[in-house]
Amino acid sequence: MIQRQPNATDAIAALNLESHVEGGYYRRTYQADHRDCLQTQHLHLGDAIEYNLIHAHGLLQTLVMGSDLSAGQQLLLHVPGGTWKASRLLAGSNGFGLISEAVSPGFDFADMEIGDRAKLTAQIAAARRAH
Repeated sequence: MIQRQPNATDAIAALNLESHVEGGYYRRTYQADHRDCLQTQHLHLGDAIEYNLIHAHGLLQTLVMGSDLSAGQQLLLHVPGGTWKASRLLAGSNGFGLISEAVSPGFDFADMEIGDRAKLTAQIAAARRAH
């Protein structure tokens, strides 16, 4: 019997994920407090995911999490505190990407801020003028 690759619905059900306000799904598995802010993301399944990072000093960095290491894709991504991030799936056959994200200190929705496109665009423009 040929086993099919899991799809997004399979992963959501198997991992008991719930909807996330930013889009996608999540599940908190562990929380530890009182450490410097850091996010570490690990790619597990699915399509490549493009990340745009805006660092505290305004530098824009684009990279791809995926399994095509020869194309420069990464399986692991570190995002330091003070960095904005946005992601999107790249075209592929599965239509989903499964990552895990470790956040220290533990994630709290009360601390979450949705980025303002105009402010972030101005921050990038200012950083480009300074360089």
